[in-house]
Order: sequence, then C-alpha cells, then structure tokens
Amino acid sequence: MDPDVDAPGRRGEAVAVQPRVGDVHGLPARGRGGGRRQGVEPGVEPCGDPVGDHDDGGPAEQRRGGVTTDSGSPATPYDHGAGQVNPAAALDAGLVYELGEEDYLQFLCDYGYDASQIKLVAASLPGGFSCGAGGNASDSKDLISGLNYPSIAVTGLGKAGGTRTVSRVVTNVGAQQEATYTVAVAAPAGLDVKVVPGKLEFTKSVKKLGFQVSFSGKNAAAAAKGDLFGSITWSDGKHTVRSPFVVTI
Repeated sequence: MDPDVDAPGRRGEAVAVQPRVGDVHGLPARGRGGGRRQGVEPGVEPCGDPVGDHDDGGPAEQRRGGVTTDSGSPATPYDHGAGQVNPAAALDAGLVYELGEEDYLQFLCDYGYDASQIKLVAASLPGGFSCGAGGNASDSKDLISGLNYPSIAVTGLGKAGGTRTVSRVVTNVGAQQEATYTVAVAAPAGLDVKVVPGKLEFTKSVKKLGFQVSFSGKNAAAAAKGDLFGSITWSDGKHTVRSPFVVTI
C-alpha cells in the first residue's frame, strides 16, 4: 500500500531516500522532489507550471483551476496511507513490525528470482541463504501480502477461493515489558476479517509474538465497488497500533 503515511504541509517538501549529500553546513540535504517521498501530501501543487494556451496564468489562477476541476472523490488509503503522521506517538509506538535483510531477499524469491539472480543486485547474501523449493512465482501464494509490513495488501481474493490468510509478527518496544494487547477490527460490509489470536500477552522473556489475519470475501463481490479498505488495531490501553489493509476481489 502506498503511501505509508500522510504529512501536514503545503509545499510538499520531505525527507527523501537518496544519497546523503551534505549542504553548505555539512548537514544532510533535504529532498525537494527527488528520491522516494516518505509520507507527504500526495496531491500537493497538482497543477505544476502553467502550460498550454494559458501559460501566462499566475499562481492564483493555477490554484483556482486545480480546486474547481477536482473530481471530489472520497480519499482512500491510496491517498493518505495510514493517515497523518504523529511524531510524538511514533517515539513510543508500543509495537513495531520488524523487517530484516532476509525478509526482503525472501520477498524477491517469492517473485520468482533465484539466489544467483538476487546476488547480482544485492551487495551480499547471508551465509547459507536459499530461496527454497517454494521460491518461485508459480508456487508462492504470499508475495507482498507475506512481507512483515505494518499495512496489509491482499489481491485477487476471489481467485483464492474467497479466503486468504496472512501472518504478521510484532515486537514489544514499549516501556512496559509485561503488556497485554487486544485487537479490534474495522472491516467493510461483505468482508469477513478475523484475527487469531485476539490477544497478545508480552512478558520480560517474550518480546515477539505472531498473529494471523484471515480475509473471507465470499459475500464481498456483490458489495464491492472497487477496492475494500479497513484496519486492525492492537491496544494495551496506552498504545494504539493500527494497521490499514486493502483487499481486491
């Protein structure tokens, strides 16, 4: 699901994933349009530079044109991701979805690349790394849905017999080592979403726990008008850990 998050602002400036090039003060330069934006307003300055028959139009004319010709469509997670970023809450997230190098390498395996091909683009491979018997696109059923990412994207639910199950692992990074999180599901009409287990109990020795999310869309085809959006939220009373999902039939 893209983007990850949205951010307030008007000019669309954001930190970008690009080489760390220092500015005149020796600090990392801030991205302005280059690189991969991480959570900025997706529709900022939609008109850009004036073109066509009205290339003499000023900023006010561009803005009026952009506003009056907007489609008026309701925003979806494709527009704002998980929502507006909350820096203060992000510093005390409670639970996080961790991803390591091998997770991304296995993701490439699931797309049909073998270890020799992956080695051509990866700086190195962990010792003993192998794609395994299921490491090809024809056998893999998970692909992007199987990546341990905070958001969940499930495609072709109808082709999967109307049911798909994905797994996730979360790590407790909160100050309370002993914490209990319960789940709440927000799902659209026609889509049945179940999370097992519905409660995660962390202790001093148990910092990582897994759960499965099952999507059943046997009644969703008739109700669906495009992609289906919802979320699952874990909470311990202090932290709220929300993961959006999108399902296509």
